[in-house]
Amino acid sequence: MLEKLGYRVLETATADEAFQLLAPANTAVDLVLTDIVMRGMSGRELAVRLSIERPDVPVLLMSGYSADTMHLQQDEVAHFVRKPFSLEFLEKRVKHALEE
Repeated sequence: MLEKLGYRVLETATADEAFQLLAPANTAVDLVLTDIVMRGMSGRELAVRLSIERPDVPVLLMSGYSADTMHLQQDEVAHFVRKPFSLEFLEKRVKHALEE
């Protein structure tokens, strides 16, 4: 979906791999879109670590589990996408996250 919107996408299989990819401050990344539920480190843990190591990179969380939304902090709600979502909705959320 992101590629359809014209974004270049880098994919990783786990949050640990994503963090390793993003840890060098010279890695140019505009946004991280991550599922909350993953093997190993969760998407929320990745977001917290990135907020410390790479505060310049916004994180957009997503999940298909309604239970995940009950545990979101106030600041996380603004950066959350519930699955399934439309291309148009994703585009709005990505633009909002990039503008902040």
